[in-house]
Amino acid sequence: MRHIFISHAGLDSEIAQRLYDALKMVGHSVCIDLKELRLGDDIIDFMNNAIMKSHTVIIIYSKNTTNARWQHREINAVLSNEASQDGGKVIVLRLGSVELPPLLGPLFYASLDEDAYHDTVQRLCSEITQQNSETSMISEALRGDSSNPFSRVRAEYFDEDDPRLLAKSFSPPDAEKIRMLEEMKPCFIEGSRGTGKTMLLLSLRARILSARDSQKKISDIFGCYMRLDRGAFCNAGTRLTSHDSTSDIKRETLNRLIDTFAQEFYLGVIESVVSEISHCVKEKRVELDSISETNLVRSIASALARPDAASIAHFENLLEHFSDMRRQLSEFVRRRFIHEESVNVPFVCFDIDMFKRIVRLIRSQVPHLKSSHVTILIDEYENLLAYQKLVVNTFVKFGPPNISVKVARKVGAGDISDTTVEQELQEIHDYNRVTLIYSVDNDADFSRYISLLENMVGKLFINQQLAPKNLATLLPASAEDEVPQEAVREEVIRLVTREKFDSWDLQKQTQKLSYYRDTAIYRQLSGRRTKKRFSGHRDLAFISSGVIRYFQEILAMAYSLQSNGTKDALQSIDPRHQTEAVYTVSNHNLATLSRNVETYGEKIKYLLLDLGDCLRQKLLHHSSEPEAARLALRDPERLSDPNYELLDRIINLGIKEGVFQLRNNRPGLRPKHVQDPQPVDVNIARIYAPALEISPRLRWRSEVSCSELLYLLDKDLRKITKSRLIKRFASQVDSSSPEAHLPFKEHAENEE
Repeated sequence: MRHIFISHAGLDSEIAQRLYDALKMVGHSVCIDLKELRLGDDIIDFMNNAIMKSHTVIIIYSKNTTNARWQHREINAVLSNEASQDGGKVIVLRLGSVELPPLLGPLFYASLDEDAYHDTVQRLCSEITQQNSETSMISEALRGDSSNPFSRVRAEYFDEDDPRLLAKSFSPPDAEKIRMLEEMKPCFIEGSRGTGKTMLLLSLRARILSARDSQKKISDIFGCYMRLDRGAFCNAGTRLTSHDSTSDIKRETLNRLIDTFAQEFYLGVIESVVSEISHCVKEKRVELDSISETNLVRSIASALARPDAASIAHFENLLEHFSDMRRQLSEFVRRRFIHEESVNVPFVCFDIDMFKRIVRLIRSQVPHLKSSHVTILIDEYENLLAYQKLVVNTFVKFGPPNISVKVARKVGAGDISDTTVEQELQEIHDYNRVTLIYSVDNDADFSRYISLLENMVGKLFINQQLAPKNLATLLPASAEDEVPQEAVREEVIRLVTREKFDSWDLQKQTQKLSYYRDTAIYRQLSGRRTKKRFSGHRDLAFISSGVIRYFQEILAMAYSLQSNGTKDALQSIDPRHQTEAVYTVSNHNLATLSRNVETYGEKIKYLLLDLGDCLRQKLLHHSSEPEAARLALRDPERLSDPNYELLDRIINLGIKEGVFQLRNNRPGLRPKHVQDPQPVDVNIARIYAPALEISPRLRWRSEVSCSELLYLLDKDLRKITKSRLIKRFASQVDSSSPEAHLPFKEHAENEE
């Protein structure tokens, strides 16, 4: 996302508006007097601020420019700014056959005439996006060989061959979550992208647990990690997606699919256990001599009915056999389900009973693991198709008491409680739910989140062989007022009206000044066209939406902006760099939705941009409930209607990817049981607030209907729907009144 200023003559407003819409649609922040300049504003001040803030200035030069007095002033200011003050890049777009002045000739980019318009805009969007973008800045700050001490923001960034670094870096969440994770009872670990699900699972992996500074050891818990994917069943010939129900498959086909995937799943589980034992034996974390190793691998091979069991002597041999069995199974799936050949499953049936038998063999032959809880750590459950989840659910339900199962899945992946034996998997009775999203609105939850961040940063300093430093010292808040107190007071008086304010006693005036203080600051900053400031560890934790990775990205970016490759920034990071880091991370996460979120990322990004425009108008103009980025669905029952399937998928995908958050942090909009209360509030994650220029404080609700959100996703209805929402959000129209929610066709006629 880049900040762009468009300079144009008044008579060229139509083409300027068209260009504004195109640049806005691809996610850029665009300033144009048609949108920004209000009655009574200082035009010179507007021009100066717009030009100084802009990364790129676009000059639309036409025959109308000759007599455009204000545009001439803008052009002079732009050229001076670029030449003498290292200002933003200047691009000249010509409209018509007009001759360009000598100073603008070298800056000519392309024509905006109708026959060249689409090609020009496409090239322009691509080029502006590539210039020193937030994404490239983030990539630089988080690159693998970076000296940035905060660059490891994902479990995958740690070298699997050396688990000690991950073990030293792991910071446990609150005691209640750890207790549920370490006990024998199975659990589902849930969170959106970046909440630390994988890190939490890996913390129990045997090779990592043994290196952790923890009271638990692998003699108590022997964790084996397994990342799920659809495996050979990507080629099964079915067109089902993870959203589809098993009822969409014929019973005979479903049974074959379930049975065949079960073979692959249990093969993977057994392989993960053998691989973990092999690693721990090599690292001398588990004692097993060569004779005992040979006896164990031959016992396992015999249990798998391998005819060549006597020839297997080492773990490596057994793991090679597993690879061969995977290849055979993949070949079977291809021949059976693609080519519809009559072929048999290539090896003996794998099921939960066989796996339990192998676990008993391991316990009896490996003294170190005799009383250990064998724990299977299953990651990325959401990758599976519906019928594949039945196999995993069955494993969760019937694994205990011999085996414990911990499953990580994204919030919004959906609850499927069915199993292959038609016995429902029940929460509380069969498993616990561990939610990793922290509510920054809740004081107790926010305190737990701050403690987790403190522990993470503390461990990082120790790993860097530096004296520990608390977050408040590392991330100091700015000591200066963003807006003078008198200006805040005057803005609040304008908001509530002077007559009312003057009639209140001092106590009530003080309450109102506190109540509307942030709103007043946003309005004052908007008038000055200045960014809202974010500094101090609590500010940064709050804007991170309770998601660990967002906070880590902000910290890494702030360090990168201040340090220039040195570690001096570890003493204290300047509030200015903290603010810039917040905007960089916010813009980066918004801009990359298109490629990071499967199928619907582009639609989610545009939906966010449109909602941001609507909520920004509410923030700047509503007189009683301005900070209202909490969307309240008036008719959530419509999400079950097939006509609203697109909206349902986008909302649930947004929840899964951390774009939207539910107030109760549950994994979906629809309840598991009909009698459960229906959640209706969907919050825009606070990390996007800076990019959208809205307040991250979700103090009030903005009511929307499902049809309005669906219309925003329709390219033909988007513009009129957005206009309608802005009018309603920025006014005090009661959202429950009939006038506030006219049927769309009637509203469209009124607009016409």
